Amino acid sequence: MKTHIGFIKEGTILHFSNSVYNYMKVCSREGIGGVVNLSTGLYISTSDLEKEGLSPMIDCPVKKFFL
Repeated sequence: MKTHIGFIKEGTILHFSNSVYNYMKVCSREGIGGVVNLSTGLYISTSDLEKEGLSPMIDCPVKKFFL
């Protein structure tokens, strides 16, 4: 099932199907969500995911990762 990254719990390790990297879901104090590339440390905001070739919709088991 596809889930929007905004509904995934902060700290969850993610893998986008079209990427060789793993990412961690993060959220700023202002409530702005995004991911951090665990290999490079690069932060990508949720609004910039598509610019980086990543989809904000991701496959994940719903019952494990919802807030």
